[in-house]
Amino acid sequence: IKPALLGANIGGGLIFGVGMLLLGFCPGTCAAAIGDGRLDGLWRGVAGILVGAGLYSEFHPYLQGGFLKVGDYGKLTIPGLLGVNPWGVIGPVVLAFGGFLVWLDKKVPDA
Repeated sequence: IKPALLGANIGGGLIFGVGMLLLGFCPGTCAAAIGDGRLDGLWRGVAGILVGAGLYSEFHPYLQGGFLKVGDYGKLTIPGLLGVNPWGVIGPVVLAFGGFLVWLDKKVPDA
């Protein structure tokens, strides 16, 4: 279980979101676009991924002790927050999801 680091999660999400906004692709569809022969996926997408990874690896030592530790709540789990056995969460989630799928199967006509 990874620790809940709000600074790192929010910062990373914002950077990822801005990158997707500027590129028009998420990393998975960027790879699919390359396979389809679209050069914008290759040049902007792969280049952006490589430049971003390189910049992060360069700045990581400076961010590690400060910004990346903002909002460090440690290793959180839903059962831990509720103070119950993990099966006390897994069971209701499985039943709710299964019930939703049964409802959806009845609601949506066959294609």
